[in-house]
Amino acid sequence: MRDRMKQFLRVFITVLAAAFIWQIVLDPGYSTAKASESAVTVSDIDYDELTMKVHKNGNTIVYFSSDGRKTWTEVEGETVSDANGGYIIMDISWVSPSSNVTVYFKGNKVATALEVVFPKANSAFKVTFDKVNIDFEFDGNDDYTSFMWRKESDYNWMTVPFDTSSAGYKNFLKKINDLRYKGCKVVFICDQVIGTDAEHMGHRATKEVKISIPKLANAPSLKVNVKNLTINTKANMEYYNESTKQWVACTKNMEVAEIAPSVIYSSSKIGDTVKIKFRFAATEKKACSKTTVLTIPGQGKAPDFGDAGHVKVSLNEDKLMLTFTKASATTPIEYCVVKAGESFDPSKAKWSRVKKANKQVKLTSKKVPDKSTVYIRFAGVSANEKKNIELSIPSYYAPYIINWPKTTSESGGKT
Repeated sequence: MRDRMKQFLRVFITVLAAAFIWQIVLDPGYSTAKASESAVTVSDIDYDELTMKVHKNGNTIVYFSSDGRKTWTEVEGETVSDANGGYIIMDISWVSPSSNVTVYFKGNKVATALEVVFPKANSAFKVTFDKVNIDFEFDGNDDYTSFMWRKESDYNWMTVPFDTSSAGYKNFLKKINDLRYKGCKVVFICDQVIGTDAEHMGHRATKEVKISIPKLANAPSLKVNVKNLTINTKANMEYYNESTKQWVACTKNMEVAEIAPSVIYSSSKIGDTVKIKFRFAATEKKACSKTTVLTIPGQGKAPDFGDAGHVKVSLNEDKLMLTFTKASATTPIEYCVVKAGESFDPSKAKWSRVKKANKQVKLTSKKVPDKSTVYIRFAGVSANEKKNIELSIPSYYAPYIINWPKTTSESGGKT
């Protein structure tokens, strides 16, 4: 009996071994296929291309269900070979972006179902432009570390980190500031994050958001009043202080000496030529304007009194004679009289202009009482772009005190 049992076992093992060998002969991949068969997996979920890789993992057929595993449909698409039995490039364009969509996958050999949740598109992404401070506020971007933007007129997307302290974000604001000169529309989006597996499905790109970058208002038109050395500024303007590197609020009709003191002649030194930037200041609802640059030439030294100078002075009884020997249309000289005891303010004095060489001006002692002071200076010339005339401001002034003679002809004193 025992011998029969041993003989039976030997026959059974021989038949089983033969069947296994025959299986290998018929299906050479049988032994390895069994070892590599596992549940279906997914990777490379691309929401731009709307494709996904479905890995067979030893299964010969892969099924999916989009109705809660009630019905199953074979996954179709291009099959690509790899070491794990290949994968199918599945089209996912049919998956609605308006809500989360759950899809199940299983193989024909390993029926363990894989749950895949496709995320809905982000509809909360918002962008707000602060046109006064030239910055942006972003909402609904918690799942993203960067955004993309482009001008509406082209499709050159540029990627910028949300980190406002980064060089990339600061460079982005500089480019936006440059666009304000003409104004335009810009488009924002947060790009997709490609999914790696069922646990990390990534994110779809957000909706596009369009923002209008308003055109800057025209710059103020400014000029120098060459009679009183003021600039026709207004209270809604500001100028840029190069020393402090800050914009400073203007007041009405500011003096050149207040905005640019180095322009003024001082201590026998000709003033500096200065370029000053002006603009209309921003308000709570309105951005600042374009910038205009006003160039103010340095103030020169005063003309000279005397026979060899620009103006000669002679007194004869009750007549004061001023001879403007070197005045001309291109270098006019002007004068004013300040009576003894009166204060002298060049910006408020009544100046009379002389444009002709050797022109004589006669003044009586009644108009120029004793101890009066005659001031002279080179007159300023207003800029005229059409006539190609550049601005020149009045020079510094020179004083001459009048001492009327009691009996004789010529006297006087230069200070």
